[in-house]
Amino acid sequence: MRAVRAMKESRGKSILTVIMGEGKKREIRRIFSALHYHVLDLERVRIGRFRLDSLPEGRYRTLSPREIGELLRPEPERTGA
Repeated sequence: MRAVRAMKESRGKSILTVIMGEGKKREIRRIFSALHYHVLDLERVRIGRFRLDSLPEGRYRTLSPREIGELLRPEPERTGA
């Protein structure tokens, strides 16, 4: 997990942004369960460089030529820990 940020808090419920290098939804649920938090819902908003925007869960789309080019280009190195 790279970062966790609280986005909104109301009536004992919080909306968090979790940034992961890799992982699955169940991994997030297990981590928060170990911290005694109950996860009500998870929404993936990005995979790598690609935002999912309005793509429905379980669906896919064809990548544009520009996106394919981006995929083939190495990601910039991250600085810091």
